[in-house]
Amino acid sequence: MGMGYMFRAIIHSSFILWCIYMYSIFSRLICVCVEYFK
Repeated sequence: MGMGYMFRAIIHSSFILWCIYMYSIFSRLICVCVEYFK
C-alpha cells in the first residue's frame, strides 16, 4: 500500500516537473522565433 503510494507520488511529481521543463523549452523557442521573424 505505502509502496504504491510512494511510486504514484514520484510519478506525479516527475510529471509536473516534466510539464514545467517542456513549458520552459517552448517559451524559449517562441522567444527565439519572435526575435528571428521581427
